[in-house]
This record gives sequence, structure tokens and C-alpha cells, in this order.
Amino acid sequence: MTQAVTAMTVLPVRGDRLRTFLPVMRNNCRQSRGEPGCKQFDIFLPEGSGGSLTVFERWTEQSALDRHSQSAHLAAVNARAATDVDGDPEQFWLEDIESIAAPLCGHASEPQRSRNMAITLTVQSDHRATFIEGFAKAMAASRGDEGCLAYDLYGVRDEPQSFVLFERWRSVEDHLAHLVQAHMDETRALFAQTLAAPVDDQARRFLRDLKL
Repeated sequence: MTQAVTAMTVLPVRGDRLRTFLPVMRNNCRQSRGEPGCKQFDIFLPEGSGGSLTVFERWTEQSALDRHSQSAHLAAVNARAATDVDGDPEQFWLEDIESIAAPLCGHASEPQRSRNMAITLTVQSDHRATFIEGFAKAMAASRGDEGCLAYDLYGVRDEPQSFVLFERWRSVEDHLAHLVQAHMDETRALFAQTLAAPVDDQARRFLRDLKL
């Protein structure tokens, strides 16, 4: 059985270089979505200021990603990154959690109104099973909230206590309404019981879709 490959990469693009970097990234996104084995390929800008780009990609198997790594459109990105990216990318190799595997997520019909989030979580070493079991229930409730396009938890490869929560919402208003739902009290209680550190601004990324 082949294993899907999921990656989230944060590229610290220089603010004065976005104008030259974004065209090659847009082309890379369009071309990558058409490649065999590509299940998802999305690019996000941060909400507010900042030049970093977040790339979220899912492939059916490693061989599909290997073929992508040899593509001309990715080579063009790497060439521009040599001058436009300031520092090393931050990359997370993600794994589906068997009991709560992530389905393919939808896209907002009005990307300019949407909200996306990537939240890194670190769980106490003796609370991993409790966290996964509790989050499975929380996830089911959140996926049912109005405007939820994705609410998926991934493990981080080779880091059993680390997770990434990836959320997509139809609008900022839908996300804010989700936060005040009664079931979110259970999620906050689960986090307080199992996380090694509170979710702060360093762990939480607010993202907006890059218009293609």
C-alpha cells in the first residue's frame, strides 16, 4: 500500500521581492495541480503584513513528489528563491493520523473573504493517546460548523508529540462564529489538559489564499 506524502513549507520571502517571486509561485501552483499524483497544492500569504508564503501540498506517494521535484516549474521557483527568499524555509513533513485521516479539503468560492489557519501543537509525552482520542470528537463537531471547508489534524514525521492543525473557513465571520460554539469549550479543556504549552501567536498562523 502506497503512503501519501503531505508537506507544509513556510518560505520567508523578502518583502521587496514579492513582486518577482509571486508570478513563478502562481505558475508552480497551477502546473503542480495538473501533475499526476497531486492531491492538493495551495499557496497562502499571511493575513496582514509580512512576505512569507506558506505552501501546503499533498501527493499520492513519494514517487509523485519525486517527479514534481524534477519539474521545470519548480526549478524556476528554486532559481528565484536564490535571490528572493531570505533565510532557510521552515518545512513540516506531515502524516495522516490513521483514526482521523484528513479528507481532501474544499476551496472557498470567494477566496478574498476566506480564512485559513495552520496551528502547531506540542503534546505532553504521556498524553498523546488522550489528545488524539479527544481531538477526534472535537474535529467532528468543528467540521459540522457553518462555513468549515477543512479541519484536519496531522502528525509531524519523526516527532510523535508534534502536530499541525490545518483549518479552512469560507469567511472570517464563519471562523469567529466557530470560536464561540459550545463544543469549543471542550476543545480548550482538552488543550489545557494535554498540550505542553499554550497555543500562542508563535504557534498560530493566519493565512489568506494567494489569488492565482
